[in-house]
Amino acid sequence: MTTQSFTGSAQRVEMRTPIDLIGELIDIHRLPEESLKDFKNRILDVYIHPANASYNGLWNSVARELGEESWAGGLVIDVDRTNDIPNNPNSDIVISTRYITLTDGTTTLSIDKYDRAGTGYFVGDLTDTINTSGLGFTTVTWGAIGNWEKSSYLKRVSSKKTKYKVPLFSTNMHTMYGIMHSGNWFTGDISFSQDTKVTTEAASLATIASGEYYLGQFARTVYTGDYIASGTVSFSYQDFPLVIPISTISINEFRDGEFLDLITEQIENEFSNFIDGAPTVEGAQFINELLSVVPMYYGK
Repeated sequence: MTTQSFTGSAQRVEMRTPIDLIGELIDIHRLPEESLKDFKNRILDVYIHPANASYNGLWNSVARELGEESWAGGLVIDVDRTNDIPNNPNSDIVISTRYITLTDGTTTLSIDKYDRAGTGYFVGDLTDTINTSGLGFTTVTWGAIGNWEKSSYLKRVSSKKTKYKVPLFSTNMHTMYGIMHSGNWFTGDISFSQDTKVTTEAASLATIASGEYYLGQFARTVYTGDYIASGTVSFSYQDFPLVIPISTISINEFRDGEFLDLITEQIENEFSNFIDGAPTVEGAQFINELLSVVPMYYGK
């Protein structure tokens, strides 16, 4: 009787699972060495933060493909809700490439995220500046900021939102539940379609008349002075609290004036205006990296 022995090395084999099949349906495949748990979370993230050609979609997809936690932390800015005082409908916050602009309708504060003694604002300094601005905003941090404490990679967002063509069905009162965020909003303006003939805001519900409407601040309800059988209403509102994610990536367009300010030398012309000059060292790095991957050129 002879005895045979075999030697070999163990090999890791990726077993197909139902989660892999779900990923194939949406054209997502497991990465090399990616665990089943990480793959599941990536599939779920596709549904929560979808990718498309919009700024938000690109921001979601780039972060996900690079394995970055783009939603791991950030800022939450809210308006002062002390004693349930109605919020100023003229308040507004805009986060752009370079600036954070806040206003209460009377005073405007523009914060240059890159200009804090030449080093840029850190998140702690930024929250202190907003909280002490006197404009009625309260700012806190959320999530794991980690080593990315610079505010230069805050996602570009605005507190102003617009809804169009919300239907009014056979009533003189239309409740905005499901459209607004559970009381965390206040209106800027509202308008109706021509067939409703409701165009003027009344001072109070008690004084509402034909052709007028009254917007309930906390009830999230539009009251109209007419029985409306059909029609639509569109309105602009400020979305608070405003959640601003912070990321290790930044998406900018070269034609964005604020971005060009950051990557080119700023030259003062004869009219005392600053214009874009030659690329800075950082700007040249951006340009060279783009030239290495896409067929484009900078200038002539």
